[in-house]
Formats: sequence, structure tokens, C-alpha cells
Amino acid sequence: MYKIKHDPFHEVKTHLIQRHHEWLEKNDTHDLYQMFYQASRLERLLNLTRDIRGRVLDVGCFDGYVAKKILDQGHKEVFGMDRLEKALERAAARGIKTKLGDIDDAVIDFPDNYFDGIIMGEVLDYVFDPDAVIAEVRRTLKPRGKLIITVPNLVGLNNRVRVLFGRPPYSLDVRPRQGGYWRYFTFRTLERLLIDQKFKIVVTESNAVAYPLFTIPGIRKLFPGDQLERRRIFYSVLLARIFPTLGENIIVLAEKDQ
Repeated sequence: MYKIKHDPFHEVKTHLIQRHHEWLEKNDTHDLYQMFYQASRLERLLNLTRDIRGRVLDVGCFDGYVAKKILDQGHKEVFGMDRLEKALERAAARGIKTKLGDIDDAVIDFPDNYFDGIIMGEVLDYVFDPDAVIAEVRRTLKPRGKLIITVPNLVGLNNRVRVLFGRPPYSLDVRPRQGGYWRYFTFRTLERLLIDQKFKIVVTESNAVAYPLFTIPGIRKLFPGDQLERRRIFYSVLLARIFPTLGENIIVLAEKDQ
């Protein structure tokens, strides 16, 4: 009889956790959020959390950088959940109430109808079963509780140009050990997921439209390794307001439907 000698999924997750811990030791999250596309995404996210009162959970909170920004808005008790123990230690030092847990298990270890708001910033694109995760999120939200999600946009202008030039969408890896996104969304597919899980869509928007730098002839010589893949010629917040489906990130505010 054939026997499975190892669990590939568990091995990949263990490998990624180790990589994320190594990143945390060598980098500063503050510097990450000074990058324009991250700063613009954070600005839009914080704009949507401003009016939430009560208990808020940041799923995939990492070191609590974003959760602390939400806490500083006032009128909130902010919790952070992540699978990285070292990251949670830093989040706790920022005043965040932490919970160790892997959202891929589709378990949020809190009672039913507990939170007034749940944040999932760049998390859903890394989970194995989005339906199971969103169902668990719904369970822990109060009636009319708010869910805010940000994910990369599969059909943003940057990715459309990349495909046109024969390249894969940014950070879409066929090899999970490389740490790229496991799930990609468009506005329509994310909205359908939430509606199927009995959420009402309140706001859909994007942060910025970007154009990749690699299209300039001869530019590769100036950027070693994969640096060129991360560079853009321009970012435009205005274009994202006019043409959100071309934006870098999808940002959705949804409400638990009663």
C-alpha cells in the first residue's frame, strides 16, 4: 500500500514562516510603509476603519504596525492575530492584544458575534480556502459588523502590461516555496466571494494605478536581481479614483448581512 511519507503543504508553510521571521529580523516595517503603493493602501484602509467603534481584529497583523495605527484612532480595542510568534511579540509591545493562530486553519479563537470590525490586509491572497476563512470571519463578527479586505488586483494596469509582454502577474508564483501569492482576485471575484458568504458590499475602491518600469528598453542593466520587478514608472492615486479596476490593490468594505 502506498504511504505518504511527508506533508508537502505543512512543509511549505513551515518554510514560509521561517522566511518571514528572517525578513522581520533584517527589515523595518516602517520603511516598508514609506513605499508609495504601501502608504497609499494604508491610507485608504485607515480611512475605512476610522468610524468603527469597539473591538477590532487585525488578521495577519504581523508586527502590529497597522494595528497600532488603528488603535491610535481611538474608541477601539484592537486585537492582532498572526502565525509568527516573534512578530506578535512586537505587536504586543505596541499595545495590541495578540492571539497566535494560522488563519489557513479557518479558526479564529474568539466567540460568535464578538468583533465590531475585522481587518484582512493582504492576507486573503495567501490562504488555501478563502470561503472557509470568510465564513469563520462572519461567525466572529457582530450583526452589521464591518469587514475590510485589501488584496492585490490581478487585472491592475501593471499586471495587464506584464502579461502583454509575456510576463506573469507580479508575485504570482507557480512554486509556493518562493512565497508569492496563492490566490488572485479581481473586483468581481472578491465581491462574489463576500456576497456568497452573506456580506453586503459597502465600498469598493483602489489605492493607485501603476505602470511597470521594465518596458523601457535597456533598463534591466541598471537593476540587478529582481529589483526591476518591484519598480514602477509612476503611481497615480487620481487614476485609481477614476478607474479603480486598473489599480494595484482591491480595497473592499463589507458588512455582515443579517
